[in-house]
Amino acid sequence: MALKSMAQWVAWGALFAIPFLPLVVFNDTFFPFITSKGFLFRILIGIAAGAWLLLALSDKKYRPKFSWTLGLYAGLIAWMFIANLFAVNAHKAFWSNFERMDGWITIVHVFVFFIVATSVLSADKLWKRWWMTVLGASVLVAGHGVLQLLCAGNACAQNFPIHQGGARLDANFGNAIYFAVYLMFTVFVAIWQAIESKGWLRYSLIALAVLQVILIFFSATRGVMLGLFAAAGLVALLWAASSKGNGRKVAVGVVAGLVLIAGGFFLARDSAFVQNEPTLTRLASVFNASELEVRSTLWGMALKGAGERPITGWGQEGYNYVFNKYYHPSLYAQEPWFDRAHNMYLDWLIAGGFPAFLLFIGLLGSGLFALYRSSVPKAQKLLLLGALAAYALQSVTAFDNLFSYLLLAAVLAMAHDASARPIKRFEELAEIKGDTLGTVVAPVVLVATIAVVWMVNAPGMQAAGDLIRAAQQAQNPTNALASYTQAVGRGSFATQEINEQLLAYANTIGGQPTVPMDIRQAAFTLALSEMQKEIQRAPNDARTRLIYAGGLRSAGDFAGFIREIDAAIALSPKKQNLYIQKGIALWQSGDKAGAATLFQSAYELDTSFKNTATYAAVGRIITGDTDGGRALLMEKHGTTAIDDDVLRFAYFEAKMFSELIESAKARIQNAPQDPQARFILVQAYMFAGRVAEARTELTETVAAYPQVKDVAAQLAKQLGL
Repeated sequence: MALKSMAQWVAWGALFAIPFLPLVVFNDTFFPFITSKGFLFRILIGIAAGAWLLLALSDKKYRPKFSWTLGLYAGLIAWMFIANLFAVNAHKAFWSNFERMDGWITIVHVFVFFIVATSVLSADKLWKRWWMTVLGASVLVAGHGVLQLLCAGNACAQNFPIHQGGARLDANFGNAIYFAVYLMFTVFVAIWQAIESKGWLRYSLIALAVLQVILIFFSATRGVMLGLFAAAGLVALLWAASSKGNGRKVAVGVVAGLVLIAGGFFLARDSAFVQNEPTLTRLASVFNASELEVRSTLWGMALKGAGERPITGWGQEGYNYVFNKYYHPSLYAQEPWFDRAHNMYLDWLIAGGFPAFLLFIGLLGSGLFALYRSSVPKAQKLLLLGALAAYALQSVTAFDNLFSYLLLAAVLAMAHDASARPIKRFEELAEIKGDTLGTVVAPVVLVATIAVVWMVNAPGMQAAGDLIRAAQQAQNPTNALASYTQAVGRGSFATQEINEQLLAYANTIGGQPTVPMDIRQAAFTLALSEMQKEIQRAPNDARTRLIYAGGLRSAGDFAGFIREIDAAIALSPKKQNLYIQKGIALWQSGDKAGAATLFQSAYELDTSFKNTATYAAVGRIITGDTDGGRALLMEKHGTTAIDDDVLRFAYFEAKMFSELIESAKARIQNAPQDPQARFILVQAYMFAGRVAEARTELTETVAAYPQVKDVAAQLAKQLGL
């Protein structure tokens, strides 16, 4: 009995600690907002699972029960195990990386949470306390968001910074979308608990829900706002349909209010009031055709990828390969690398083919159906239906993270409990009691739990810490390299990120003569060797090929650079940046004609971009067609005075000094407080032989920015002023 009681307390402790994970950030780990929470979650679930296993073996009431929600959830997890075996990059499909901490390892941990929670919290009738703990933790999370909001633009902002920059609240999630999705779930839970509570607690929970809605607004997360709005309307309609008297009148009033708000906002979307408020402007951009075009392009690429691998998909973390292969040149001005389709339905389609897509939809559908048909109190039924509906709607434009997985699993657990029935085979298994439980089963479970928790988490946690220490020791190359070497040797799952960080550091110190040659050589040798292993592990990753190519180029292996960047171009033949990177390298090697051809190829993939037009003009200028270069710049920019370093270098090579000077002046206009911009103009004047103007500009720069006096003196010496 003492052992069973201990197992109960361990399971309860782990489950009730999980709601506080949103508050956790360990800054001494790589990607601290993600890895801090991710590793702790996995550890807590491992501990809870070990304790639950002892409870289930010793007491039938803790054994899983069957529902279609459980069956479909288990089917999705099992299918994704199979699909990931056939993934383009199976290692990453199972383990993901530090930046996401997703992959099969995460979803199976969340599924274990589902099993443990439905068994332990249901058997011990602790669900209400657990949800109230979630709300208690959300008070602290919301408080952090309030402090971010109040401190924005004020002196205290350094104590409560918005981690993504700008004004989109993110609390300790480090991502506004993750923060908003978390609050979306807690809003519905708060209203549910408020309806079932009385007195001061009811009004406190209502106030909390209102505050959370306000914070969602200031997170400026459009998908969540729309999902929350639509789900609120659904809940109000269902409440009206199932109520009489005042309850129905209130619900109808809510529906009418929501319709008026939606209609009014649509009509006022172009008004000064909306356009002058950043969050409203962002919400109004939902109606912007260009915004929809980007998402629809990503979704179209996903459908093409699904058509190529319809059964097992590309594996989790596989959208990266689809993005490269089916890259559309219209995305040039967007993020250079997308690893998600920004649509959970399509992400499951890519990850596990049509079976995963159907299982995911079936899982959501079974949860909705089970809740709708259940006999639980109306507030619980309708508010949890609302949470599921809001999640389903916002998932059209977003992808999951640990806490959307987790809170979705918790809501599905409630749906499971509402329709679960005992599994006869589990019921027939004898309960293990007495000495057998204490002397045989418990030690085996304890050892297995420690082993699994250690193997799953320890190497990654240690490597994540090594990367931070390496960055902190960047000014001490010997120590930094030792930390990178240690990270490499940990045997963690995040080999790609470790190797990329190592290569970036090798590139940084490679051109620093103050760093001993043996350190520089050792860094490049290790980094290139490890990146070669990464290429062998994932040969079809264009991004990895490009990074490796850059390292080879820095190390002086030009032939290797060409080989790898050509491989990247073969994998992503419509990605302009690859042609531009290769073109710059050819130009620097003296092959101006080859560079011009590549710049023109990048431009022709989509001629709507001014930046690629600038490169095409550079290609013409450096090959002697200065009139053609000017003409293209005038056509696309309306001027030849463009603030662009590459173009300035082309002007210098072609001795187009008037254009060089005007380009330098454009730089000053764009960065009027940057003395370096004025130094560029000084150099341009000198190249043009306008010494007096160069001297005047330099003198005025020093007068305006006395702190750069020494730099100016060095520049004057170099230029002979």
